[in-house]
Amino acid sequence: ENVNADGYARTYRLFARADTAHADRLGDLAAPALFMTGSEDRNSTPAMSAAMARLAPAGQCAVLSGERHMMTIASPQKVTQRIMAFLDQASNASTNAEAGPPFDAMEFRRALGSFLTGVTIVTTIDDAGDPRGFTANSFTSVSLDPPLVLVCIAKRALGHQAFSTSRGFAVNILAEDQKAASGIFASKAADKFASVAWQPGQTGNPLIGGSVAVFDCDLEQLVDAGDHSILIGRVHDFTHNGAQPLGYCRGAYVTPGLSQEALAAAAPPGTEVGVILENEGRVLFFETAEGSYQLPAGRGLGSANEPRSLKGKLAAKAIDAELGFLYAVWDDAADASRTHVYYRGTVDAPVSGDGQIRFIDIDRIAELKIADPAVRSMLARYARERAEDMFGVYVGNEVEGEVRPLAKPEPSAPIHSGPIHSGQR
Repeated sequence: ENVNADGYARTYRLFARADTAHADRLGDLAAPALFMTGSEDRNSTPAMSAAMARLAPAGQCAVLSGERHMMTIASPQKVTQRIMAFLDQASNASTNAEAGPPFDAMEFRRALGSFLTGVTIVTTIDDAGDPRGFTANSFTSVSLDPPLVLVCIAKRALGHQAFSTSRGFAVNILAEDQKAASGIFASKAADKFASVAWQPGQTGNPLIGGSVAVFDCDLEQLVDAGDHSILIGRVHDFTHNGAQPLGYCRGAYVTPGLSQEALAAAAPPGTEVGVILENEGRVLFFETAEGSYQLPAGRGLGSANEPRSLKGKLAAKAIDAELGFLYAVWDDAADASRTHVYYRGTVDAPVSGDGQIRFIDIDRIAELKIADPAVRSMLARYARERAEDMFGVYVGNEVEGEVRPLAKPEPSAPIHSGPIHSGQR
């Protein structure tokens, strides 16, 4: 009641108009600048701070979880700690810039591209209720308890404001047949979601069909990290399946399943190619008339039209199998020219009603009558590694060998292209 009405009105007109009047000057702010607000601040919102940080060349946005408008009064210690950390970071950066040699950013990006990663599409719903998404390989797990994951998004990405101010996001890990979707979500296409099948998850975030795994998250924390922001999500719900993931390294996609099929197809004539097919914790076997159990196997990988091949035998029994990673390669001790190649894979329950097909729980495999001692030994290893979720590749013969990578990578000419960077492509 003692406030001057005219002065109050003039002050709030200044608040309303000043940002617009001076927004273009932020581009000239060369000094490091911190734009900080609370996640629950409805006056100086996180979206406003993120927008200003994007305009300033050395701007950083910090959103303090759970804080409201007067956070400097309500939580002075938390605010002071964040400011001091920012000042220390700015001071260290200045010292390093003065003392260090010139930094080759492009070569740094090429070096980062040497790390083989998966490929994800990160999705959310913006303030207008529209789905948004970008391709990224900067994804990792953070914590099991609580369940936390993180992804990175470039500050200059078109979707940065939507993701930095959203309530959550979903990480969709792509399968090897989803290269086209990866390319579209890494582009500036107008309607990226028109190219994929998707549905809202429990949190409302878009979940992309056909993904190897999906993590539906609430936004736990937004962390400023140079020219990127780190989105830390608390996993609310997740799904996964046995499909083959899409890989990325040195500017090129990597499809491990297809490369392994190529290896089996090029194997010498007479090579036995088999597979350990899993379905919901059970392994598929064929039971013989004598009561013994065999894994699906054939002469070469072949095709559905070659009855003696692995694919031919699976097709004859209407088994819809997904061939996965290489698992074991061995030669007969008595006949080194005879090679055995086995894969891991997944299978849907057959509908043919074939009386020979048996699904056996993994922990009961040791009880089975298996004629081939090498296959029996391989299955014992599979049960152990399946329990630990840590698989290797056996190479040797039926008597002795070692679990190791199949072969060292061949040297190749450098590919001058870096990793997928958070929607920048």
